[in-house]
Amino acid sequence: MVKTQAIVANDAAEDWRIEDIELAEPNDDELLVEMVAAGVCFTDVKTAQGKFGIKPPIILGHEGVGYIRKVGSGVKQALSEGDAVILSYASCSACASCQSGNNPFCQNIAKRNFSGSRVDGTSVVKNASNSALKGLFFGQSSFSRLAIVDPSCAVKVDVKGREELKKLVLGCGFQTGSGAIANVCQPKIGSSIVVWGCGTVGLSAIMTAKLTTPKYLIAVDMLDDKLELARKYGATHTINGSKEDVGKRLQEITEGLGVQYALDAVGSPAILKLAQQSLAPKGMMVTIGGTPADVVLSTALHIQRGITYRGCHMGDSIPGLYIPQLLDWWRKGVYPFDELLTFYKFEDFAQALQDLKDGKIVKPVLVM
Repeated sequence: MVKTQAIVANDAAEDWRIEDIELAEPNDDELLVEMVAAGVCFTDVKTAQGKFGIKPPIILGHEGVGYIRKVGSGVKQALSEGDAVILSYASCSACASCQSGNNPFCQNIAKRNFSGSRVDGTSVVKNASNSALKGLFFGQSSFSRLAIVDPSCAVKVDVKGREELKKLVLGCGFQTGSGAIANVCQPKIGSSIVVWGCGTVGLSAIMTAKLTTPKYLIAVDMLDDKLELARKYGATHTINGSKEDVGKRLQEITEGLGVQYALDAVGSPAILKLAQQSLAPKGMMVTIGGTPADVVLSTALHIQRGITYRGCHMGDSIPGLYIPQLLDWWRKGVYPFDELLTFYKFEDFAQALQDLKDGKIVKPVLVM
């Protein structure tokens, strides 16, 4: 067993505590990773609340970065002890979806990311009382100083030490927002795009959309400071949904044509309905944020306008291919995602969570 410390979410009331834990020795097909940092995402909060079918007690965290300390003898990826890695979601690499390059839609995605155990059902972690905890969240459970990791999560990167590595929390939110534009929408030069929600995912989408030279890049949010960030990173127009008629403003901005691409990074049924109504003929609407309820949309509008509605998971991206692209853009200075990060000591996780909920920051990062 490997002794370490982790943040354990004990119940849906957000009773999160740093606890001493014991990790199992990694299997032949697993890694042991020393975490340097981990981004905090609303998906962690929602999971602790039981909204993704897995319940506490659980070690969360799915945007980890760190150094490999042990590589199982059966690991097929080209990974070695000492490698710096960015961690993303887990996939099986063997099902029909993975074999066709559609890893975000792996047929075993739930078992490998939301079961809290190995594929064979065994636990990888216990607390000090010898009680099993759920781990391997997104194949990593990175709110831990050391973690057992599914190697399909791990993307090897060249970095200039720990100070650079701690910034590279690209595994979920940034990858998702950016990929929704680059992999799903694939807009041509001069397109019209609206993004609802200017958190990590929405701002990542805006940064990436700017690279496509849109005619209209419209950001919608309820907070003026988030809209200011959207303008900073490429939005040509902003709309405060708490003060303005969003549908009317979209028509005004696009001169009555409607938008070609509408991204919902909030997960709101009301936004999806408005997005559908705002689309130009043959436009596309994309759900990035998970909606809390099913939504009834107009089939008549779909037929009359030839509208496409797409779901998007993890930016439809394969981490080993897309994360290097994000890093390349970052190093070229055209994707400044690191400006959205606020760093907290591992021990100050409660403050990071509170600041995220209060909207004071965009992306908190816990540094081990």
